[in-house]
Amino acid sequence: EIMFASCFNDVIDVAGRCFITCDRRLQSLFARSFPKATFLSGTEAELRERLAGEEVDFQLPAGSLPLAFRQRVEDFPAHDGYLQADPARVEHWRGRLAALGEGRWIGLSWQGGLLGTGRGRRSIPLEQLRPVLKLPGTRFVSLQYGKVETELASLERNHGIRVEHRPELIASTDDTAALICALDMTVSVCTAVVHLAGALGRPACVMVPSVPE
Repeated sequence: EIMFASCFNDVIDVAGRCFITCDRRLQSLFARSFPKATFLSGTEAELRERLAGEEVDFQLPAGSLPLAFRQRVEDFPAHDGYLQADPARVEHWRGRLAALGEGRWIGLSWQGGLLGTGRGRRSIPLEQLRPVLKLPGTRFVSLQYGKVETELASLERNHGIRVEHRPELIASTDDTAALICALDMTVSVCTAVVHLAGALGRPACVMVPSVPE
């Protein structure tokens, strides 16, 4: 959804009036970024009820938009970020990070996918990232979803390396976007964090498998 959102402005310019359905976690971020469209989320029945009487002319999946708008390399527009984080939340996180200490703040995600979507191929043990985590003048904050508290505690206990972890913010894509904008950069395996950073126009280093998709 984050990748295909790069085509939203194209279809909005052509159609004029657009209703775009999306994951509930993305709704506020998308609505702020594309104010000319109406964003909806919910079950299929809820969406049909909401759209009843709107006289929608066409319906298509977002994944089909590149077929119309991205057929050549030249069709990919340069951008500084087609998604817009909440400015107030960005300032909030900048303040929080500054209060935690000086240095370059880097977001980190080291596990990607689920069991059925190549998790073993898209993940790396946190222990193997110690050379990166020991870089001078850098501090790290976890952008990792899931139960990783034990792994983080082991890293701090055995090697004295602390990675800040705020699991409550990962549940909110809007807050995650604001944090990414407050960071100096993001380092991540291939997961949604990468696409979110790119869509926000923020620098990211991506750790890909030896045979990447």
